[in-house]
Amino acid sequence: MSQAGKLIDRLKGMWSQQRGAEPDVTAAVYNLLAVLRFFSVATLGALVVTLVSRESTQADVGALTIVAVAYSVFMVVLRTRVGLHHRITYLLLVVDSAIATGGILVSGGMDSPFLLYALIPVLTAALLVNRFLALALAFVPGATVVLAHTVGSIYFHRFPWILEGNYLTLVPIYASVCFGIALLPFYANLNVRRLGQTAARRAEQLSLRAELHDKLAQNLSALTLGLRQLRRVGDLSQQVAELREISERSYDELRELLDLLEAGTWEPTAGGTLAHLVQAWAQETGIRVSSNLPDRDLGLPPEVTIALWGIVREALTNTGKHSGATRVWVELRVDADGTALSVRDNGRGFSQDQSTTGHGRKIMQERAAEIGATLQVTSAPSEGTEVLVSYPRHR
Repeated sequence: MSQAGKLIDRLKGMWSQQRGAEPDVTAAVYNLLAVLRFFSVATLGALVVTLVSRESTQADVGALTIVAVAYSVFMVVLRTRVGLHHRITYLLLVVDSAIATGGILVSGGMDSPFLLYALIPVLTAALLVNRFLALALAFVPGATVVLAHTVGSIYFHRFPWILEGNYLTLVPIYASVCFGIALLPFYANLNVRRLGQTAARRAEQLSLRAELHDKLAQNLSALTLGLRQLRRVGDLSQQVAELREISERSYDELRELLDLLEAGTWEPTAGGTLAHLVQAWAQETGIRVSSNLPDRDLGLPPEVTIALWGIVREALTNTGKHSGATRVWVELRVDADGTALSVRDNGRGFSQDQSTTGHGRKIMQERAAEIGATLQVTSAPSEGTEVLVSYPRHR
């Protein structure tokens, strides 16, 4: 396999880890969750016996308790490898949360023995999945107790009015605990998936950077030096001149790629990676840039992100050198047709006839063609320039 092929394979491996390939979750985290789960169901069983006294709901609460115990055994034995893109994981946690919510509604809101059990799916999502799912699951029991002792108390006698006893204090405290459980692992940097992604990304960056430097950068440097020596001899043919230009350009791009792979520059999302490039260029040139770059994962392959990064870099370079622009807009968006990238400025522009042989435009077209995207450059004198790249959703 060629060095270029190896490079692409390594980048694909790194990107798959960043986009959601599941890290090796330690057994200690699963054991901790198992202990907490069995503690919660043991407490649930004890409270069902001691606290639930209404005969009309005794059977329902007992049935839900049996379901919760059986489901907890199933979850622990299954040892589901929780991951961001595993739809079965969402289903399992939602079912777990539904059991807890049903128990809270059936057995009296803040008087329910299911309050502790309802925190288990929240903690599981917070430790092993992501903040958004954890917050969504935390909202369910928190909102349930609030609504039960306000709206629910009007229609059902099992829910005391929130102003009775200590409910006005206990209800918001429990809701706050739910959200605290969801957010604490992230503020304490305890989310296992997040830690695994960070460590894997950093290790892969360092390894890939070393490989690029040792195997490719030195070869390109030697090639460039050799071609420069031929130039001193004289009788430099057109083909050798083109080779020298390609080697120098490749070496410059490689150095920029090495900088791109530095920690804090390469991001798990295309928008995050482009944001670093745009911010650095704006600081260097002093030109004001407005960007609309989504933080969420757009599902782009690594080679597509690298190509888009190169096109944006080339477009910004041309803007800084030739346009005289004072404002630039960079946007990355997803629509029904796929992903669209736009780089637009308010510079002096040019006639379309002048752009046919432009070196910068040729480079951008080559990068777009490599990933199966289309590139359009529109400009007119005194009306600025826009570079638009369209990458289809399905190839």
